[in-house]
This record gives sequence, C-alpha cells and structure tokens, in this order.
Amino acid sequence: MNRLLIYLIALLLLAVGCVQNNETDIREEEGVEGISQFDRNKDYDLTIWSYYEGGWGEAIQNFRRFHPNVEINVEVFPFEEYSEKYLTAMLEGNGPDIMIFDSDHYGNFKVMDGLADLKEFGADEYETSFSPELWRLALSFDQEKLLGIPFNTSPLITYYRSDILRDYGFPYEPKDVGNYMASSENWLDMAKTLKEDGIHVMEYRDDILKIYESGIGIYDENMTYLRDSREFIQAIDLTKEVKENGLSPNRSIQSVEGINDLKDDKVAMIYMGTWGTNQLRDIVPEQSGKWRVARLPFNIHGWSNSSIFSITSMSEQKEAAWRFIEHYTIEEIMHGYAGTIPGFLPARKNPNTIHNTNAFLNGQSDQAFYEEVSEEVREHFKTPIDREAHQLWRDHVNQGIEWGIETEEILQRVKYEIHEALGRERQILINNLNKN
Repeated sequence: MNRLLIYLIALLLLAVGCVQNNETDIREEEGVEGISQFDRNKDYDLTIWSYYEGGWGEAIQNFRRFHPNVEINVEVFPFEEYSEKYLTAMLEGNGPDIMIFDSDHYGNFKVMDGLADLKEFGADEYETSFSPELWRLALSFDQEKLLGIPFNTSPLITYYRSDILRDYGFPYEPKDVGNYMASSENWLDMAKTLKEDGIHVMEYRDDILKIYESGIGIYDENMTYLRDSREFIQAIDLTKEVKENGLSPNRSIQSVEGINDLKDDKVAMIYMGTWGTNQLRDIVPEQSGKWRVARLPFNIHGWSNSSIFSITSMSEQKEAAWRFIEHYTIEEIMHGYAGTIPGFLPARKNPNTIHNTNAFLNGQSDQAFYEEVSEEVREHFKTPIDREAHQLWRDHVNQGIEWGIETEEILQRVKYEIHEALGRERQILINNLNKN
C-alpha cells in the first residue's frame, strides 16, 4: 500500500474518532500500572526494526550481560522503504517490539495509536535531561503522550577541502571558514572563483534551500506555516544567483559523475550531518587529511536529523523493550560514542570521546566541534504532513525560479499551493489539537 495512502487513512480515522486507544486496552488487561513487570525468570525474545545497520552488536552484548534472559534480533530495512513498512505493520497490527525512526519520517506516526506511551514506564523522569526541542520531537502530535526517546541528533555542517580553499587564497581554518561564509556575498565569491576551474561548493542548486530549511521547520506546534519569513526570501534570491551563474553541477557525490568529481578534486564543499565523514572516507580514502568541517554558511544553525526509539503498541514484551531502550539511551551512551550527538545531555562532553581527533579531517577534534555546533541547533517540530508539504514547497519554489517569478510572489504562491493541497489535512490536525 502506498505510504501516503496509509497515512491519509490514519488521518481520516483520527478525524472521525475511529482509532481505538490500544494503550487503554492494555491498561484494562494488565491492571492499574498498565504495564506487566519485567520478570528475570522469564525468557524474552525482542525484535528491533531499524533503518540502518551497525553499532547494535556491542550495545546488545552489554545489555545482555545484565539481562541474559533477553534475546534481541535486529532487522534492517532500506531507508527508502522502511517508513512504509512500519506504517503497514502498525495498521495491520503486526510488527516488532521496537521501531527505530529517523526524524524525517516521525511526524507521520504522531497521530496514530500504534506506538506505546513511554510515560507508562516512567520515561518522563528523564525529560529535563534532554533539550526541550529534542524531547518535544518524540511527543505525540497533541503533545500529550511520549511516543519515543530521541537517542541521538545531528547538526547539518559544512565539509570542505582545506587544501583547495588555501590554494585559492580563501580562509581554510574551520573557524575562519565559518566566519567568512556567514556573509552570502563571501560565499558567492568563493563559489564563482572556484567555478572558473570547474570546482564546486555544492551538489545541487537546492543545497541553498536545504541549508535554510535546516534552520526552520515547515509548521510549528499550532500548525502555523513558517516558510514565508525573510530568511526564505534570502534563500530564493541566492538560489537564483546560483542558477544564473551555473554554480551547481546538480549531481550527488554518490553518483558515478559525482564520485569522479570527488576523485578529480572538483568538489570543495558539501553539506551533511555528522555521518558525512564516514561517507567521504568510504568514497575517497586517499583524500584523508584534506577535508575539514565548519559550521554552515549564512550564519545558519541547521539541524540534519535525529534517531528515535519507540515501542509498538502491539508488543507483548513492552517492559523488556523499555529496559533495552533505557539501557541504550541512558547507560550505554555514557560510554562515549564518537561521530554522533547523544540525545541524553549528561552523555555529552564525554571524556572518552570529546578530545578525539580525526585523521581524515586532518586531526581536527571532530566530536568537540559537533557538540559545540549542536548547542546552537534547535530541532524542528514535526507534523504528519511535513513531507508532503516539503515536496510541494521544493517543487513550487523551483518552478517559480525557472519561470523568473519575483521572489516575494514565489513565497506567496508556494504558501497558497501548499494550503490548497493540504488544507483539509491541516484542518483535521488543528481540530485534533483543539479537542485537547
């Protein structure tokens, strides 16, 4: 079944009040406490669904040292397919005990009753140990239930070739690069200068929009539209200049052409989350020591994504599932994980990782940099119509640019088109908020 169709069914069920509260049924069956107690004499067999591999083996092994009666199996689905798989499982009432979500898809699940309220396990005692924005990300759409625990987060950052910038006379130390690119005029000058020799500072023309979008969501918690601000006038104007000057190659570094660009020293700058170092190392290991990281251009503090643990309502082993989530998010993460930002604030600035240096980044203290940048980042509120609204936003902005429409008019048209396409769904969500 199509992901959007599944989502719309969920919204319609919500609108007519037909979605049954599975948690209520659980509480009636299991007593006042609502959750059966963890039994160390009972064997549990947990299944986790994830959209990425790696890193689970050691965490599971450490968990089982204290919980030998809990077996854990991890099933991984391709990123492009996992959200539809999750939605189908939740609507059909079958699936794993634990689901791991990327924040980009999480809004689709916040109006459904397929996820357990983690407040039933006392998880809300950890609220003050997370940033308000990150904690809010895991709340239900009406912000009444805690549907997940965001165990890590990532800023959007700039990866750049320090040797190329140095050779062309531009600043090349991380702080100097960030300060220089705070000015859009400086960034454009760099892009134009490097373009003369076929060197690019982006993958796609839309990278400008991506950078600005990373700083501001689409809707706030009241479903107020946010993409008509002054910042997006700047974003569209800059994108127009990129188009007019042919500054973008319009290809991914993962494409055949993009990989060749990387290997031929034709890529000086790209914008990714903290996972970008590993991606670059896999593609061009021979460029170790030439890449560095800096904050985003245009003085924007951007968010890339976060990962969230949730327990499904259908799980019959919720207490064991919560034990693992709590262990991983609160205890395991305290050992120190490099290359990601823990959601749990006490796990940040960990002495085991904060002083790490990265050889691929020419010895730069990458973990310290990531955590410093993250202090200025605010995760966005996510709604069930964000992904559809985002696609409409991109399509109509790019159409307006291609047609040579004035920037202010583009913003007005985009807002109108999004409202026309998603106004009914938005009103359903607003009505749901008003009921509460």
